Amino acid sequence: MSNKKKVTKILKYGIPAVLVIGVIIILSTRKKKQTNDLLRSPLPEPKSDSPSVPSNFPLKKGSRNAKVGDLQRILGVEADQIFGSQTESALKTFAGVTVINSQKELDNLAAKKANAQKQTESVSRAQMLASQFTATPAAYSIYIVDTARWYGYDQDKYGAILYNGKDITQPKGLTLSNADYKIIGHTKAGNVQVQVTRGTLAGTYVVNPSTITLKNK
Repeated sequence: MSNKKKVTKILKYGIPAVLVIGVIIILSTRKKKQTNDLLRSPLPEPKSDSPSVPSNFPLKKGSRNAKVGDLQRILGVEADQIFGSQTESALKTFAGVTVINSQKELDNLAAKKANAQKQTESVSRAQMLASQFTATPAAYSIYIVDTARWYGYDQDKYGAILYNGKDITQPKGLTLSNADYKIIGHTKAGNVQVQVTRGTLAGTYVVNPSTITLKNK
């Protein structure tokens, strides 16, 4: 075959083949790049069909939800789950605020109410013990229901209690004769005031009323 024919054959078949191969290589490279780009791209976040739950807070005048009912039970008003003027007034009286902004604030309010109730109960018991003893002191001795520390104190000219560090521990089960120990009153904080009349422990003390009771002679 002459050189001219060979050249013609190469031009006829070779160049198209090279072009086809080139196109295949280009397409393959482009497809690989698209695949890599897709793998590197962050996946779209799934869409939620659930509606967002609205927050119950802040609790303020006009609020209507179960948390308002919780607040009302803490405040001791009708728990109708509607934050109205009565709830606002009770909240301001008890806590000095008119809005509750979070669950933590609501929990703190509940703890404050529980502590206030506990103190009220303590004051009531202290009043009862003091009244019962002072009415007929000769009829009773003091019985130690539970081991407790008695805190010694003095009083200034205004009647304020000043702790003097002269503390004693009374063990559970001990009976204290009313010839030596007398209940003389109670404090605003709900403690009983006991006076030791004789001996080295003579003085006045404040006592947790839940740790003592009165015992008939």
